[in-house]
Amino acid sequence: MTAKQLEIINAFKAYIALRGTSYNAWYVGVAADARERLFNDHAVNERTDAWIYDTCSSSKEAREVEQHFIAQGTRGGPGGGDASTKSVYAYRIAPHTVE
Repeated sequence: MTAKQLEIINAFKAYIALRGTSYNAWYVGVAADARERLFNDHAVNERTDAWIYDTCSSSKEAREVEQHFIAQGTRGGPGGGDASTKSVYAYRIAPHTVE
């Protein structure tokens, strides 16, 4: 793992821990445009829902971070996006969000 990947993993872990929920209550994915994916595709409420994102230096790195969290028990799946997909995002699943 690169320093940036470890920084993102630690930030996401801390963010989730502060909300007192388990990983299975979260969805982690990758996207070229994390905000578009979070707030439009997944219907996350920007003001009231728990969400976080950051950008890696490559699609490969973003996918490795995504896989790290999926292996820890978050929801999500590999294969999304394309070569421009460098952002990793997470949100706490709610009744109104769309996986």
